[in-house]
Amino acid sequence: MVNAPWATELLTDLHRALDDRVAHRFALLEDQLRSPDWGQRCEAIDMSGLLLTGWRGPHEESVRLLGEQVREADHRIVQWAASELRTLYAIGGPAAGPLAERVAAGTDFPPQSRWNETSYGAVLSALAAQGDARAVLGLVEVLRFGHVPEDLADWIDRMDPGSASALAPALDERLSEIDPSDRSWRAEHLLKAAAAIGSAEALAISLRILRAPGERAVPARAAALRALARLGPAAREALPELRALARDDATHHRVDAAAALWAVGGEKETVLPALKTALTAGHWSLWHDALRVIAAVGNGAAALLPDLRLLAASPEKNSGWVAGALALALWETGRGPEESQPVLLHAWSAHRENRPAVAGVWARMGSAAAPAVPLLRQELASTRRHNNSGGAWAACATGAPTTKHCCGTPTPCSMRAALRAFPGGAGTNEPSRSEAGLAR
Repeated sequence: MVNAPWATELLTDLHRALDDRVAHRFALLEDQLRSPDWGQRCEAIDMSGLLLTGWRGPHEESVRLLGEQVREADHRIVQWAASELRTLYAIGGPAAGPLAERVAAGTDFPPQSRWNETSYGAVLSALAAQGDARAVLGLVEVLRFGHVPEDLADWIDRMDPGSASALAPALDERLSEIDPSDRSWRAEHLLKAAAAIGSAEALAISLRILRAPGERAVPARAAALRALARLGPAAREALPELRALARDDATHHRVDAAAALWAVGGEKETVLPALKTALTAGHWSLWHDALRVIAAVGNGAAALLPDLRLLAASPEKNSGWVAGALALALWETGRGPEESQPVLLHAWSAHRENRPAVAGVWARMGSAAAPAVPLLRQELASTRRHNNSGGAWAACATGAPTTKHCCGTPTPCSMRAALRAFPGGAGTNEPSRSEAGLAR
């Protein structure tokens, strides 16, 4: 490997030129990550997230070498590498050892509210994102007063419940300080995390928010409703407030209230009218949210099948993410393969992000989903993952404003499972255990 300032730009151009030749690109990435040259390793760290999330390939050694970067004395290298590993949590196992060692060594700085912006915070976040119990003690310390990560609830979901429960006292103490009028994201992140643990304090603060007078609690109300939905039947004390909100035509939170009411009490007679109204609203986000709740209700929402069919027949509405949510809702509600199959095929092509959920339906549908086999084979034969829509330098397709690379994951095993559901359909290699962890 040449060590020269101009070499980094040439190597970046080489990555672009290699495009889908992943064996060469992964070998190049590994060589760069081993380089003694600081600039080349920085470029390799920068490239790693794009390559590992956008292309299928032999990723284990690249992830291991990325993990080795957190042993460096240079805090910048540590922070950059750990930030990439945080987005690669599902295949990050080979890097877990160095991450855990760095966390166990502690921070070089006193505890601070913006701990997430330090190299230690980046390493702690990367380890926690894997659901590794060795991150819990560090999280307990920084959560006493510092930044509350947006993904904290997801990290908790990946942890062993017994290990995650150690976070409850710190989360409960922070929750008790929330004001119902809090307009920051902090309240939502805290509520999501506490509900993931099943904290009683999450129920108490959610009720306080819902019962606050007038519009004072509006900023935190959506977060409270989602927390109650997560708590499920344990939140039955909130049923009167949920019924009132689900019946209120004037509230902006009617769909969230309906979702929570279904999860907590299963009261279909109040939930379905709220969802029916949302399907005729003037914005796609309300249709999408209502469709997700309808899918959760399943056959109990069969009375809404005519509304779903009307939506499916509208080219203007049945597009993008809505197409995916609609296909799932139609299947879960009616379970009719003949009716669902055209809608599922449309959703597959309407947006790349719909594909894992659509493939999951095909896996449950079994042999009735035979028309999907060519699509599944084509997807799994591709070097590019389902969320990689561009060239060697393009961002993954997320539907959001373009960023350097997305946090998308490799093609989930739902696609392989769908293919195996057909006679003779297991015509692809089995995924590794690490790739299996990427299923959604």
